[in-house]
Amino acid sequence: MRKIAVMEDFLTPERRKKVLDTAEKCGFAVDFYGRGKAPAEGLDQYEIIYGWCEPGDLKRATGLKWYCCGFAGVDLLSDDGLYANPDVMLSNSSGAYGLTISEHILMVTLMLLRRMPEFQDIVRRREWVSELPMRSIYGSRITVLGAGDIGTNFARRAKALGAAHICGVSRSGRNPDPAYDRMLPQEQLDQVLPETEILVMALPSVADTVGILSRERIALLPRDAIVVNVGRGTAIDQEALMEALNAGRIAGAANILTVSLFIMLCPKLWAFFIPFFIFNNFGTSDNSKCRFFNNFTFHFKSTFHRYMYF
Repeated sequence: MRKIAVMEDFLTPERRKKVLDTAEKCGFAVDFYGRGKAPAEGLDQYEIIYGWCEPGDLKRATGLKWYCCGFAGVDLLSDDGLYANPDVMLSNSSGAYGLTISEHILMVTLMLLRRMPEFQDIVRRREWVSELPMRSIYGSRITVLGAGDIGTNFARRAKALGAAHICGVSRSGRNPDPAYDRMLPQEQLDQVLPETEILVMALPSVADTVGILSRERIALLPRDAIVVNVGRGTAIDQEALMEALNAGRIAGAANILTVSLFIMLCPKLWAFFIPFFIFNNFGTSDNSKCRFFNNFTFHFKSTFHRYMYF
């Protein structure tokens, strides 16, 4: 019988049963495995891997036809050389994380606007300070660079909190969601940066996003701007961002930790990065697990007949 390997860490008994039932209807048997620990033996038996498999193990999956990855970003898995068969179909979990990551963006944005890192230091020193001015999402001008599922989920929540103007920026420059007051293509990003108070970035790592927030574009931001990046760190000139923060040319930033040297060179920014240490736990929210699971079972059933002849 044809076989599927399924990462079981996030499966409830009900979801486990649904995987088994769906696979049985389509003529597949299922083996379950732990997070990132592909079966030591027999990996060549599986036509489908659902969840996560270490890139170095993929060569052993000689029968693999479909790798359904649990991450939204699959740039680390897009090299054909990783696979025994370069025709393997690779899919991501786009659409599973919009709700949980957008809530995380809100949390970090409010921490920066409300000066929480500085207040934490004040509390640790057992001092009482009431003069630090705080800001609000209400009435702010926001630019969302990457107007996909995550960016749009954030835009909806920011709109509900009273943001004055939200501009979405994407490759196409199109997104009909009413959360956006304006949409621009990436080539016109420079137009909106000088009026951006909150810049949220939710970009994959592809050729036209690497370094998109360059030194020159950081210089276009106003002094009261904050930058919150939940996409790949390759999108930012991190050295230029560090310099702008140290010089007070922007008000704050939170970034995924992809370059550990960034922290070592700039210890004063440590507090800004603490919220993002839990980034890899975004997928542990039950909402994300449920959406990822439903995406897989839906696509498996709806595309099965086409997949049969892949």
